[in-house]
Amino acid sequence: MILKKPSYDFTDMEAFKGQAFKDALNYIANDYDTLSKFRKFFKPYVPPPFSKLYDKIFVNRIKKYLLSFKSVDDFQANFISNKVLKHILNSSVDKFSFEGLEKLDTKERYLFVSNHRDIVLDPALFNYALFKAGFTSAQIAFGDNLIYNRFVEYLIRINKGFVVRRNLSQREQLQESMKLSAYINHTLENNESIWIAQRSGRAKDGNDFTRTAILKMFYLSKRKQFSFQEYVKWAKIVPVSISYEYDPCDIKKAAELADPDFKKNKMDDINSIRLGIEKQKGSIKVVFGDVLESDSKKPKYAADLLDHQIINNYYLWPSNYISYDLLNYSDKYKDFYTETQKSDFLKRYKDVDSEVFKFVLHQYANPVFNKNIVRIGEKDD
Repeated sequence: MILKKPSYDFTDMEAFKGQAFKDALNYIANDYDTLSKFRKFFKPYVPPPFSKLYDKIFVNRIKKYLLSFKSVDDFQANFISNKVLKHILNSSVDKFSFEGLEKLDTKERYLFVSNHRDIVLDPALFNYALFKAGFTSAQIAFGDNLIYNRFVEYLIRINKGFVVRRNLSQREQLQESMKLSAYINHTLENNESIWIAQRSGRAKDGNDFTRTAILKMFYLSKRKQFSFQEYVKWAKIVPVSISYEYDPCDIKKAAELADPDFKKNKMDDINSIRLGIEKQKGSIKVVFGDVLESDSKKPKYAADLLDHQIINNYYLWPSNYISYDLLNYSDKYKDFYTETQKSDFLKRYKDVDSEVFKFVLHQYANPVFNKNIVRIGEKDD
């Protein structure tokens, strides 16, 4: 396949492939100090017989192991999917399921727009579902707030992650939006899918609403070629809903929302990633919606269509119904959970401050509430 020439220089943001992948993997494999700090993380994924001698020979063995991967697809299939994600699912998830991919074509590329609850697991489990269903994995949008050093940046970019710059001046933001739009559409033109969240950052309050600016950004670099309606059809936008029975960062998110003086520090994202990987999550479900169809020239209307699918495809767990009833002092959804499930839910948060607990309840109750109120064309920008 002959790749189309891009109109921008993407070297500072693009996902690594080919020689760039090999060079970055070599850098990671030879970063002795950082790998040493990752001992506890990597240990479950070191294949026998190396695991028995892990602590003594870790760095040399993991270096050899990492350098054995010859391509991005090899790395993702045999390390990320078959080892890392399998370990996470076996150790902290009761059941993982997905649906909707049977409606899509494995030979097509799509622009997947997803709700966002967990920094790493959302895109990782999304790609895992694609992998299990026979699709090629998608490139993933990652904010540069997650990049603390070259090791982390390279780890993201060898795993089909591309970098989105944030916290820019108004002028810089416009320039970066043009470049990001060009990168996304260049990737689609070359038959690769994209995953991107429906808004910047996670929905800490459980409200999954699309920022209209995201759709405007997609269109920026194609506005001379297509009308907006034509662009939506060309891009093949697919809504994605991911739901956790228990959000591994629910208490942390609630505490942040409850504290009016909360200010994020550089370790907050790292701690959230660790909680997301390690903490028990109950069951998780990913639902892929229908390819978006819009006959409107307004991006806001397309955003409403996305919300309609994302919210209505969001799978509701007993934790959602219990929270709604507790928050509203009702038994409206009592048929959707048992008293044992309710008791277990309350035990999970028995040591949580009452004010923080209210924010936890809102996180889980809002998806129930939103299913009842979402109407196309009624949402503000």
